[in-house]
Amino acid sequence: MNSYIVFFVAICFLIFVSLRGTKKNYGTVSAEKFFSKEQTNWLRGIAIVGIAYSHYLVKLDINNPYYWQVGFLGIFGVAIFLFLSGYSAMISLVNKQDYLHKYIPKRLSRLYLPFIVSFIIYSVILLINGYKFSLFNIVDIFILSLPGVLNWYLKVQLGLYLLFYVSAKLIKNKNVLLGAMYLFCAIYMVIGYVLNLDNFWYESCWMFPLGMTFALNKDRVYNLINKKYFCKFVVSLIILIISYMPVFMYGSVLTEIIFVIGFIQFMIVSCVRFEGSSKIGLFLGIYSLEFYLSHTIVPSIIGLFYKGSENLITYIIFMIVSICLAFLIKKISNPINKIIMRKI
Repeated sequence: MNSYIVFFVAICFLIFVSLRGTKKNYGTVSAEKFFSKEQTNWLRGIAIVGIAYSHYLVKLDINNPYYWQVGFLGIFGVAIFLFLSGYSAMISLVNKQDYLHKYIPKRLSRLYLPFIVSFIIYSVILLINGYKFSLFNIVDIFILSLPGVLNWYLKVQLGLYLLFYVSAKLIKNKNVLLGAMYLFCAIYMVIGYVLNLDNFWYESCWMFPLGMTFALNKDRVYNLINKKYFCKFVVSLIILIISYMPVFMYGSVLTEIIFVIGFIQFMIVSCVRFEGSSKIGLFLGIYSLEFYLSHTIVPSIIGLFYKGSENLITYIIFMIVSICLAFLIKKISNPINKIIMRKI
């Protein structure tokens, strides 16, 4: 029963982050605010909470045959992150003439600085716990791996960043660039399948070029959805439900990809009316990368003082400490990042 209480409170908080302060009346989102910086930060805030839940809630001892699907919170969260990464990369490439000039140092600095700060903090915790470091732990820094932590999303994100940069430097036509990114993702998926990698390594990579596609057609998509919005919303909701049925009944890489695409289209349609003014959602979105890193460290911190099972108190502590640690990581890494960017 205690596990169900934690699950219920966690889901309520996710809904709170998503909708608190969000204006619900029709016509509140203009074309300029549609997928603006504020709205995308709100989406990132929802995404990072979903990812943190997928890692925390699966530890709960809930005797339910469908409880494994709580992991989709993480799949959705990563899908949102990759979609928005592709969207922001393409929208900036189109609107900023010198965007590629600073792309690599800006992206790498944004990824590596918070990671290195997190690595140092985590290393101190592991040393207290008696962890024996090896040379591989140091080498793993280059591929964004915390000791004993998979961090697969950061690796995929880094690979897509580098792939986009190289492709955009070589291919000037935006539509050809888009086709190349889809082709590369298809090749990556085949390689992942042949190598028998876990599904999560490659099933969401499609979201990056999908975000690029959306960036090139954002105004047309907005105008299409905005006309007779209620009908479009109902159709979108039906598509979401239909896309969920195969994965619920069968479950496979293909059905999960279809479900994620169904979710993304529903998110896009919803953003035409839901502005995303949740202050806590915006806050978590700004600190989303740092939160992603901190939530992997916090269980080890809690483990220094508590060896029992998860409960409502440990869940609350987990969220509070993760948010505070994310804040600390950003406060340390952000000034260094600004100095690097000024010199560049």
